[in-house]
Amino acid sequence: MRLSSKGMTSSREGGEVLRLRENEGFVSYGPVEVVVEEGEVELWGAPVEHFKLSESDVPALVRALSPSRLEVKAPQPPKTLRGIVPEEWEQAASEVSAGDTLVVLGGVDVGKSGFTTFLANRLVLRGLRVGIVDADVGQSDIGPPGTIGLAVIKAPILHTKLAEPAGLFFVGDVSPHGHLLPMVVGSLRMTQLARELGADVILVNTTGLIHGGVARALKRFKLLAIRPTRVVLIEREGETSHLVRLIPPEAKLRRMRSPEYASEKYRSLRRFSRRAAYARYLEGAAIVSYDLSEVRLLGTSLGSGERKPDLIEPMGKALGCNLLHVEEAPDQIVLVCEGRPDVKLLKTVQELTGKEARYTTRESLKGLYVGLLDDRGLCSAVGILQEIDFDSWSAKVKTKYYGVPSAIEFGHVRLSDELEEIGRRGVWEA
Repeated sequence: MRLSSKGMTSSREGGEVLRLRENEGFVSYGPVEVVVEEGEVELWGAPVEHFKLSESDVPALVRALSPSRLEVKAPQPPKTLRGIVPEEWEQAASEVSAGDTLVVLGGVDVGKSGFTTFLANRLVLRGLRVGIVDADVGQSDIGPPGTIGLAVIKAPILHTKLAEPAGLFFVGDVSPHGHLLPMVVGSLRMTQLARELGADVILVNTTGLIHGGVARALKRFKLLAIRPTRVVLIEREGETSHLVRLIPPEAKLRRMRSPEYASEKYRSLRRFSRRAAYARYLEGAAIVSYDLSEVRLLGTSLGSGERKPDLIEPMGKALGCNLLHVEEAPDQIVLVCEGRPDVKLLKTVQELTGKEARYTTRESLKGLYVGLLDDRGLCSAVGILQEIDFDSWSAKVKTKYYGVPSAIEFGHVRLSDELEEIGRRGVWEA
């Protein structure tokens, strides 16, 4: 294999003419437009004559099936690569059949999403209905960041990033650390939903977390829950070998090398990609108010006890801070403060009441990433918490969703108005 940018000439329409030999191609991020003037060309494994991609975080993998001439409009001339689609991809696609559930494992930026897109397109071209479960919460392709998404497709797609979600499960964080149970349950729920929606084949893409005890546990229990018939391990230099023993014996295993086009992204590029994903689901959102006597709060201690307005003033004086809200549950005392209270005094409250004292602050609530859940516990939409009014017991959320959710689930990331990640929810927060 070799990289090349030869064969480019200017076209009268403002693009560049690119000549490709058989099995030669390129990867380009949007904005890019390609018109096939001669030959046979495919995009992520599906035949194409013309496509236009505007999203700057979405890659296009173009391969010539015969000597071809293309007109390419892109910010930079693409660099072509011989053998851009690995033969292993073709072999893996030929092995999958109706009834299979295939899980893709591998580290960060080894080509898992690309392989999943290619495989999905190959399968729908065979007339199969394909369910794609995206369990990579940090680099979500299907649905917003912090969710496990499902798409069910019957026709080729440009990329999984542009697939319409058929279901979402809210985890609320861009890292699986600390969320082992939601990651496993969410992956299982989306796999089950894919079957309910009639998927002939289910493809499950996973996070790039492959090293350490958390990674081993996550992969083990996810595989036990999903019970795949096939597992694909994508690796560069054997870095996933320790995961082999976690794969159920009944699952057929295929190990393959990371394709040459795949390379590690800089952390800043991954953050940019997440911001673009947030924007697809939150840009242009409006502020909606919800009555918390009708909408449950989840992922937080708030709303789980009985409100105690008569305790706000005396407890505030005892703790040396201005309290906005106090509630008592059988196992907890929950406080909302302006500023953080004295930790030693909180311990005194715990000793006197025999209950755990949990608290948060008004400032900590603003900007919190939240999921709006339906009555099945699935995510209908995401939003950004603006405030909770403790007098009227209502919440204001910036979202594109205009229905009434069954619950609002608190996430673990804070976002600015510009959809930048600006902080995380503390472990001390209620």
